[in-house]
Amino acid sequence: MDEERKQRMIALLEANHHFPGPYHLSLVTLNEVAVSITVRALVEEGRGPVPDADWQTRLSSGGKYASHRVRVTCDSAHEVVGIYVRLWGTTGLVSLM
Repeated sequence: MDEERKQRMIALLEANHHFPGPYHLSLVTLNEVAVSITVRALVEEGRGPVPDADWQTRLSSGGKYASHRVRVTCDSAHEVVGIYVRLWGTTGLVSLM
């Protein structure tokens, strides 16, 4: 991700969220154990485990996809952008919001 895009994201995050504080990620992945493990590890990287109560997963009606709703506490918009950067391009990640 180029620096200009990062700065736009940081500005939007700072305008719409209070830091430090909770931040909610919504992800859609393929419903595969390896993908879920990878995604969780990338979110937790450098911050420690996310409690199970803050990580909700629901399967699609056909079972092909999994929707993850994750609540993390972030100290800054830069930290949020770091999570997005780590996740983008992950094999099996369909959508990241």
